[in-house]
Amino acid sequence: MYGIPWPASGYPVHISSYTNFGGAYSVGGANFVVVSSTTDLNEGLHGLETIVHEGMHQWDGQIFAALGGHARVLKVAVPTDLPHAMIFFTAGEAVRRIDPAYVPSADAFEVWPKKLSGSSLPAQRLKPLLQEIWKPYLDGRGTRDEALAALVARADAVSR
Repeated sequence: MYGIPWPASGYPVHISSYTNFGGAYSVGGANFVVVSSTTDLNEGLHGLETIVHEGMHQWDGQIFAALGGHARVLKVAVPTDLPHAMIFFTAGEAVRRIDPAYVPSADAFEVWPKKLSGSSLPAQRLKPLLQEIWKPYLDGRGTRDEALAALVARADAVSR
């Protein structure tokens, strides 16, 4: 979905009884994902979404670079929470492809009204953009670069 190659060796997922307040974390660059087996946040398909979500953080550097490249061309800023909002949305959509009735974690656990990744604004301002711009790309319409450029332009505008 990110248009970035999956590593040939994959990534280990470590299951433990406790991780942190969110029920999981990952160490980018170390290819390391830890998921709690005891939190309600990871029950059912939410656990799968958590693994997808944390796995996607392994590409944070590449996604920040891609978004930054588009931002430089467009002379706009990348909102600090855009990459994390993209992960919440993308991981939720990935699991929804398994079960169309699935309610993604960001909706089920009311993440959108929260401030993500140091932003001073709630992430809910980004959700309509992700639905309008990113979802069509996830569904096979348009290119990744077209979607990223449009997201950066619109996200900058709603973040001022």
